Parts: sequence; C-alpha cells; structure tokens
Amino acid sequence: MQENIISIKKQDTLLSAQKTKFSFYRANRLFLLLMAAAFAGLTAGTLAFEKMPQEVISALSAARQNYLDLRTYGQAGEIILSSILSASLLLGAEFLLGFCAIAQPAEFFAVFFKGLGIGVSVSQIYYSMGADGIKAVIILILPGAMLSTFSLVLGAKEAVRLSNTYATLSLTSENRLGIREEIRMYCIRFMVLEGALIVSAVLDVLMSLVYVRYA
Repeated sequence: MQENIISIKKQDTLLSAQKTKFSFYRANRLFLLLMAAAFAGLTAGTLAFEKMPQEVISALSAARQNYLDLRTYGQAGEIILSSILSASLLLGAEFLLGFCAIAQPAEFFAVFFKGLGIGVSVSQIYYSMGADGIKAVIILILPGAMLSTFSLVLGAKEAVRLSNTYATLSLTSENRLGIREEIRMYCIRFMVLEGALIVSAVLDVLMSLVYVRYA
C-alpha cells in the first residue's frame, strides 16, 4: 500500500514537471523561435563563408581589417557610433514592421540576418587570423554581439505581437476602438531596447580596451 502511494506521488511529480516544462515552452514559444532563427542565421553565415568566391573573401578581408583598425586604434566615440548604427538600423526596421499586419516573415528575417552577419564575420576573422582570430572573436565580437542579438530578438518578438494584433483586427470581426495603450507600451519597450544597444556599444569599447591591453 505504501509503495503504491509513493508510486502515485512520483507520477504526480513527473506529470507536474512535464506540465511546467510545457507551460514554459508555450509561454516562450515565440522567443524560442526567434532565437532559433538567429542561430540558423549564424549557422548559415558560417556555411556561406566556405562557399564564397575568393574575390568576395578578399573584399571581406579589407572590411575586417578596417573593423579591427577601428576597434584597436579608433576613438571611443567612433566605436560607439559604429556599433549603435549597425544594430539600430535593424531595430528600427523591426519597429516599423510591427505596424504591418503581414510583416511577421520579415521580422523573423531581421533576426536571421543579424545571425548571418555574425556568422560571416566570425568565420572571416578566423580564416584570416587563424588561432589569433579566436581571441579576437571572443573579446571583440561575442560580448557585444550577444547583447545586441538578444535585444533584436526581443524587438522582433514585440514587432510580431503587434503585427499579429493588426492582423487580428484586419482579418476577423473583432471590434476594438483602438490600440493606443498597446502602441504606447510598444514604443516604450523599443526605447528600452535602444538603450540596451547603447549599453552594447559601450561594452564594445570596453572589450576593445581589453583586447588592446592583453591581446
């Protein structure tokens, strides 16, 4: 009898854990899908570099050298401006796409494109610098790239949700007078995400100092 009770308790615990895990995936499904898109872009960028013609690789090498020169010898303001502009363009695109009812594929592609760029950059630096490239990637690329990618994923998540709202209003008989509050919160969230990109740019400066000092 006691063994049966223990067995039932174990089954209840297992079912509860499974329900918790399912609830987590369901609640964060969109975020996980967008993260998967970013990783898919990263993988695609790495594989695409291997198939690029030598002329393209040579052009990327020149761009890579300019990038490293900026991060090694550039002023802090130049590094911050360069980092903010590159990420803010994608974040701004996500913000605008959120007001379109059928822009969900483009919002996913924005995240994929970010991952694609990181994949190509990492592969190119490793190809050009060999073992020294690993150090450059870990110090110069990954810290800021991880924070900016996370911010872009959150931005895409908000954009997809707003697009879904517009799609619902456009394609169903749901009657709503307006979504002013939703748009206000949408704008505030994107302002916070832009702040995160500024933090990412400052992090790029700090990691550049670390690279110059210890690399």
